[in-house]
Amino acid sequence: MYKFNHQDNIDKFFKNIPSSLFNKLPLPINFVDAHCRVIVMNQAFLNYLETPLSEVVGKHLWEI
Repeated sequence: MYKFNHQDNIDKFFKNIPSSLFNKLPLPINFVDAHCRVIVMNQAFLNYLETPLSEVVGKHLWEI
């Protein structure tokens, strides 16, 4: 399991898994920081929520 506390960790993750592949995964996936604020969500999760990424980044999970 990956733990993301800094943007550098996310950048390292996406070096191993390109964002284009991350967004093609059919399962809803999101990454949150230590305070449960959304860092990134894949397209499957955004489709489920029917909202753009810009509307969820930085929000707490319970706000979405």
